Amino acid sequence: TLLGLVEQEFTREPTSSLAMLAATLQVKNGKLESADTWWSKAVDLSRSPEAVHAEIGRSQRELFLMDRAIASFIKARIANGEPHAYAIFILRTA
Repeated sequence: TLLGLVEQEFTREPTSSLAMLAATLQVKNGKLESADTWWSKAVDLSRSPEAVHAEIGRSQRELFLMDRAIASFIKARIANGEPHAYAIFILRTA
């Protein structure tokens, strides 16, 4: 399966991009808890918490996981430090 290939590649060379891809595939397989684990791995591997949380939020919004997407955009806002950062994303997702 595609997920199997992504997991195999992640084992060989872990990146936040592969972790995010694995999370997306897990959602499409109906495994939200597993997707959350993969998104956490993406955050752990990223050098930019703000950027990765924003990217996760966009991915979650595309997957219609609105509550998770809003939480991710809020985390990106906190990492940014600007109180109005990502407001448009949060409003469009709410």
